Amino acid sequence: MLTLPSREKHIDADPFPYQQILALAGLGLRTVERRKLALGFSVEHEPSGPFVVSTVDSGAPAAQTGLRAGDVILNWNGGEVPRRVERWLQEQKAGDQLKLRVRREDKEFSLEFRLGENKEIVYEVVEVSHPGEKARHIPEGMLGGETRAIPVR
Repeated sequence: MLTLPSREKHIDADPFPYQQILALAGLGLRTVERRKLALGFSVEHEPSGPFVVSTVDSGAPAAQTGLRAGDVILNWNGGEVPRRVERWLQEQKAGDQLKLRVRREDKEFSLEFRLGENKEIVYEVVEVSHPGEKARHIPEGMLGGETRAIPVR
């Protein structure tokens, strides 16, 4: 049972029967779990200015070690902050250590934490291996924009 929240009341409804509807068209629904590496914070950077933490995910290891929005990153793993943080992140793996030297107000300190990952569920529509004749015509009609009666045998 799916509950949809609203301001004053809620509506109880059965979940939409995707599997049954897609099966009529010779299609199926596959659930895929993907894991994506998560830095746990984002930074902003002006061309000639410092890298400043703009947001910190509250449940991320970065937040648990004390990183806060507004912190200025002075050092990243013993060197300069990567110009393209997303590209740097693609070369890492979950559990890798990140050491930051940051400045907050007039104080400098070091933080060290492991990179985490986020899990996401993705639904993919796939063709079934042996659809019936009627099921083959439905996607053709949907994609071609025309439908026609199929003779009944």
